Amino acid sequence: EEHYRIITENAGDLIAMLDAAGRWVYANPAYRRLLPEAALEIGADALAHLHPEDRDATRAALEQAVQSGESQGFLYRLIAADGKEHEFQAKAKSFSHAGAPRTVVVSTDVTELRQRDKKLALQANVFENMADAMMIVAADGTVLSVNRAFTTVTGYGAEEVCGKSETEFRTALQPQEFYDEIRDALKRQGHWSGSSWCRRKDASIYREWRNISAIGDAAGRTTHYVVFFADVSQSARSDRVLAR
Repeated sequence: EEHYRIITENAGDLIAMLDAAGRWVYANPAYRRLLPEAALEIGADALAHLHPEDRDATRAALEQAVQSGESQGFLYRLIAADGKEHEFQAKAKSFSHAGAPRTVVVSTDVTELRQRDKKLALQANVFENMADAMMIVAADGTVLSVNRAFTTVTGYGAEEVCGKSETEFRTALQPQEFYDEIRDALKRQGHWSGSSWCRRKDASIYREWRNISAIGDAAGRTTHYVVFFADVSQSARSDRVLAR
C-alpha cells in the first residue's frame, strides 16, 4: 500500500478514486496544480469543474465503467482555478471495495497535443484551399505534398506525384542553364521567383509563374522547399496583344 501511495502521489497524471455517484474518494496531489483544496474534499462532486458540455458524457462513461466492469476511455475538458481550460484523455476502471463500487480514473493532460493537432489541421486546411498551386518538396527533390490547386493547374493528382521527383512527371521545357540558375539562387539567397513554360498532364503548354523558398534547420541545412505557382498564360497573352 505504501509503494502504491508513493507512486500515485508523485505521478504527473491526475489519479482519482470516485464513488458510484461521481464524488471524490481520493485525488492525488497532481490535482492541486489545477483545483483549489475545497474542490477536492472527499464527498464533493468530482465533475463540478468539468466543462459543462463534457459533464454528461463523462458521467455516462463512469456509469458504463461501473455497469460493465470494463475499462472506459474518454476525453474531457477541465476548467482550472485560474480559468484556463485543460483537455484530458482519461481511462476509468471500476471495482468493488468493501461492498461498494469504486472507480479509478487516470487522466493525462493532452492540452498542448490537442492544440498542436488543431493548429496542424488549420494549416492543412489553408494549404489545401489556397488559390495558388503549392508543393512541399524534400531537399532531395521528392514531392511530399500538393494541394488541390496543383491538380487544377497541372492535371496531376496527389497520388501520381507524391513520393516522386518532379522531373519524373513534368517535362523540362527550358535549357539546363535555366535550372542551374534556379539552384544557384536558392543556394545563395534561399529563394527564387520567375516564369517559364510548362507542360500539363494532357501535354498542353502553359506559362507558369513560380516562387520557390528554401526551408532550413537550426544548423542552416536545407531540408525542404516550398513551391508556389500559378498559370499566367492568359496574362502573358494579354501582354502580347497590348504590345502589338
